[in-house]
Amino acid sequence: MSDTANIDPPSIKAAFGKVVASRRIEAALEQETFAKVCGLGASHLRKIEAGTVSPTLITVAKIAGALGTTSADIVDAYERLLR
Repeated sequence: MSDTANIDPPSIKAAFGKVVASRRIEAALEQETFAKVCGLGASHLRKIEAGTVSPTLITVAKIAGALGTTSADIVDAYERLLR
């Protein structure tokens, strides 16, 4: 069983948002530019980075692709934050 099985959803959303924001910043992309690259609205990306919404798997894949990585890498990164 995953170490994250008993973690509350707000913590998961916040950790995921931190990973997305930090990776976007590392890539030197503004939120609006990155949102366009991902095919997302800027408002939705802001909510993801703030940890107030849960992205769908499709959105996670779009974000990962725009960052040049995999969904698994993004999930692994936020799970490490939760440990």
